[in-house]
Amino acid sequence: MQSTNFEYVGFWIRIWAAVIDMFLICVLTWPVLFAVYGSDYLSSAGLIKGPLDFLLSWVLPAIAVVLFWIKKQATPGKIAIAAKIVDAKTGENATTSQLIIRYAGYFVSIIPFFLGILWIAFDPRKQGWHDKLADTVVVRKKTESTEPAWFNQEKIIIKIMFGVAGGILLAGIIGFLFKLWLTSSLMKVETDMMQESIKQIKQITIPVPINIPQQNIQLQLPRIHALQPVQPVIETEEIKKKSNIAETQARNETESFKAQYKKPDECYDMKDSATRIKCANDYIRARKAFKKEQ
Repeated sequence: MQSTNFEYVGFWIRIWAAVIDMFLICVLTWPVLFAVYGSDYLSSAGLIKGPLDFLLSWVLPAIAVVLFWIKKQATPGKIAIAAKIVDAKTGENATTSQLIIRYAGYFVSIIPFFLGILWIAFDPRKQGWHDKLADTVVVRKKTESTEPAWFNQEKIIIKIMFGVAGGILLAGIIGFLFKLWLTSSLMKVETDMMQESIKQIKQITIPVPINIPQQNIQLQLPRIHALQPVQPVIETEEIKKKSNIAETQARNETESFKAQYKKPDECYDMKDSATRIKCANDYIRARKAFKKEQ
């Protein structure tokens, strides 16, 4: 059925209508979003910044657009170009279910590089994929130089093809959004766990042990030759000489022993904790050995 009162609305003028709608949405929502999320709202990573962003950028625009379509058969942008959305078969106002399907069809048209939107420029009835899925057309009053719009039922095979393609794409979109949300949630949980772990590590103080169980240390002390008591004999020059040599040797070994095992203060100047602990225990054992020998 041909209508001499209407003509199809083309690609470029519908782009201008979309620009008007987007401008109005930004004017109404951005002041609130910038007040909540700050000046880096546009530059920050992530498709959805938070619950308020999801509400203002996705939910409310969808409700507003569908309500405009139901009441006025057009959004403010389409009203500005005197266009409206009608049923493709009858030319009458589209039903609510058609308009909801049409809005969901926007995602099907946009996801594959806006191919469903570009389809408007080449389609005889200027229908995008969202129009095909909802069985709607965008028309306005006819001018003298344009062809009139016509309304009839499309071949069932075409509707089935677009319905299947739209269902597949819509399922892919839902899966992509769910994966995006799940990845963002897991990253947030992982970040919180890492920060909590770092906080706990900073609070841990590692005590420096001073005493080590003796069974874990095998300390080898230098052998000290103590002077053995000598039976009174008649001293000769050879005996005196041997006695002096023994005393000198014992004195040298004692000085060497003292130089080898440092004082506790010097032990703590060592960088390696294991060496520091061993030095302190060696000193304690050496001091006990000296006292025992004396």
